[in-house]
Amino acid sequence: MYGSWSVPYYHPTDPYDQYNASNPRPKNQPAHGAAPFSNEAVDMPWQTFNDAKSALHAIDWINNASKYDEPFFLAVGFHRPHIPYVFPKEFQYTGNVTFPPKDYYITKDIPPCAPHDWTGEGMRYGDLRKIEPSIIDHNFQQNLSSLCTAVPFSKQAEMKRSYYSCIQYVDHLVGQLIGALKTNGLYEQTTIIFWGDHGYKLGEHCDWFKHDNYEDSTRIPVILKPADTGAHQFLRTGMMLPQLVEEVDIFPSLLDLAGITIPKDLQGTTFVPLLKNPTMAGKDMVFSQYPHTSDKYKTQVMGYSMRTHEYRYTEWLRFNCSLGDPMHNCASKQSAIPHWGEVIGIELYNHTNDPSLTFGDYENVNLAYLPSMQSLQKELHETLYKNWALPEQL
Repeated sequence: MYGSWSVPYYHPTDPYDQYNASNPRPKNQPAHGAAPFSNEAVDMPWQTFNDAKSALHAIDWINNASKYDEPFFLAVGFHRPHIPYVFPKEFQYTGNVTFPPKDYYITKDIPPCAPHDWTGEGMRYGDLRKIEPSIIDHNFQQNLSSLCTAVPFSKQAEMKRSYYSCIQYVDHLVGQLIGALKTNGLYEQTTIIFWGDHGYKLGEHCDWFKHDNYEDSTRIPVILKPADTGAHQFLRTGMMLPQLVEEVDIFPSLLDLAGITIPKDLQGTTFVPLLKNPTMAGKDMVFSQYPHTSDKYKTQVMGYSMRTHEYRYTEWLRFNCSLGDPMHNCASKQSAIPHWGEVIGIELYNHTNDPSLTFGDYENVNLAYLPSMQSLQKELHETLYKNWALPEQL
């Protein structure tokens, strides 16, 4: 999704992750998202890639900031490290890459509708499609663990290295943007926020990408540098705050930092008070959701997930709207809201002692169906229901 408030948005294409005349796209591959390689180092200048073009376009805008009569808001998005992991060769990651991860297995007692099989999307990319036997030559719905042997470890390790390389490249581009602010004397007076729109798996639980409600998929980076205008007093030393925040909090927080009145009808809340007093409790819970299809029950499902300080709790409910566009392709408003009485599966993971340095130890056994956890499961269900349900459902 692309957009702009005051000027036409800028979204360049990348010549290095597209099929072209010399390497045509197979007829059975979709035009959207298809590419000849899932990962590749390209020996071309970093300035010629689409993410660099976006950064350089933004830098031109920053360089002309002295001509603007009002404060500016500038949103710069990067495609990387999204697949395909295609990057300038000079940013090749040369450190150690460990594969498989220690949680390279299917979570014990997980509902069949909860995990994701990445190989179908993987078939969009020419190098993965050429692997024999085919990476989709397994029956995931009948045997979830079959996914764990679908793609050679050597290829997945290569993809992981390229993912790290893409991160190094994006880090360089962020540095270019910050450098432009400093060169133009705008750094101190500018609020900068860096975040990702979702988490990512690199082989954890035998899967890749973002398409589930695991901690790996829903945890995102949020890095903030407030403007030094004197309007707020912050702890100036950089630190990681453990409190829970979510993406709906970003907009009201930016308004708060800018001294703009926050509308009362927003779902999110400002996290600026946490910057002033890092010992504050913050939110008790945050939420996410993701759709799947359940072959076992022959239905579409929506996973409604809640993260508290101690637990991640997810309920997979029957869902009768289009998974691709549920807000515009749904039989009725009632079909779009959670159907709490039609539970297809439940997940419960204990993060009580999680130091947030790795997620590999905390979501390997689903606790939701253990007899000893039934009281807690019911308590978390009530909390999820009361905080997600519409007023008319309560």
